Amino acid sequence: MNKIFVAEPTGRLSLEAILDHPWLKGKTISYVNTPFFPVYFVPVIFSHFPSRPTNHFPLYRRPEAIRADLSRRKTKVEEARRQEKRQKQLAKQKRKGTTFDPDATIYRSVDHSAAAADMPKALPVPAEGVSHFTSFHVKEHAPEILSRIEQSLSKLSAKTTVVPGYKVKSSVTTPVGEISVAIQIYADGDNHIVELRRQRGSTLKFQQLYTSIWDDLADITAIV
Repeated sequence: MNKIFVAEPTGRLSLEAILDHPWLKGKTISYVNTPFFPVYFVPVIFSHFPSRPTNHFPLYRRPEAIRADLSRRKTKVEEARRQEKRQKQLAKQKRKGTTFDPDATIYRSVDHSAAAADMPKALPVPAEGVSHFTSFHVKEHAPEILSRIEQSLSKLSAKTTVVPGYKVKSSVTTPVGEISVAIQIYADGDNHIVELRRQRGSTLKFQQLYTSIWDDLADITAIV
């Protein structure tokens, strides 16, 4: 990499030298797992090296495949974090010599199955989709999800406003200032999707808020 980013052209590696490097020619890179190779580079490279076979270059992956790959990776990370949290909770209970933590927050779920038909439906997922990195699937009815989100925000002393259509606007005071978020519940087949969007404030604190809500709803999240 140091030989590529050289300001002086005479000391910089040529494209031919880069393509001949063992790292590109060996088995250390998988073109299948290289989603961001720009398609517009291909004709440029071919124009420089017309003798190169086409299979020498990575194949461009369609946006649908990239989104699916990112979704799978996100699911794996979330599941690993869930397992890690469960292990820590079990370890804490074992140290206390009990399998029940009286200080833990206990959620009482209400069976909405009988009254589900009378409840207003959540909006469908918009055509442009949702954010893959600040959304998660939930296997519960929208009113129950909304209630759980309000409980999670109340633990953070958040100022919360519930808007018709299963939308929550909330602001949380943090040491680095106030952050404002909008939380929307969408219907997605038999499940629902909870999406968080930052309106104002620190990106880092927003990610921490997303993680806090996701952890509080971990027992009803769905792996899709």
